[in-house]
Amino acid sequence: ALARSADEFYANLIPEEQVTARRILLRMVRPGDGLEVTSQRIRRAELYRANEAHDRIDRVLDKLIGARLVRVTSGETRDDEQIEVAHEALVRNWPTLVGWLDDERAALSARRRLEAKADDWVRLGRGSSGLLDREQLHEAEHWLASPEAEYLGFNPLLTELVTASRTAIEAAEHEQEAARQRELAQ
Repeated sequence: ALARSADEFYANLIPEEQVTARRILLRMVRPGDGLEVTSQRIRRAELYRANEAHDRIDRVLDKLIGARLVRVTSGETRDDEQIEVAHEALVRNWPTLVGWLDDERAALSARRRLEAKADDWVRLGRGSSGLLDREQLHEAEHWLASPEAEYLGFNPLLTELVTASRTAIEAAEHEQEAARQRELAQ
């Protein structure tokens, strides 16, 4: 009954709202190892990161809440409200959402892995500990430039980590080159 209700809700949205609803719902789920998927709470403000009209996000989110597919926990401000999928069964048993998850599983896993690295970097004090190495930096830059990153959204701490990592790698390369030049001059 829940899946049927969700399908009816989705079918009654106009196409641009369907895209927004899909993006919102995918932002609130986290694929685990294997086939496990769980819902996660996110701040309303996290939905505004993609290049999408804020009024459309609010309108679709209000419709999702009205249809009882999403629930809200109040915050100090509207942006601080916590939103999540209202029923864990929806995450596992709504064929439409399960299909979207299958389509986006690799991108969602990459986002989760990269955001975890950004969280670790912050936990370690935003210093040199936790910075990305060259290979990880390349992966993060590639993912951030992808349409999936724009579509699915991501934590802005990831861009801070990429910038700090790029700066550190360039500084280390510059220092190595300076040391090489000093050796050659002797």
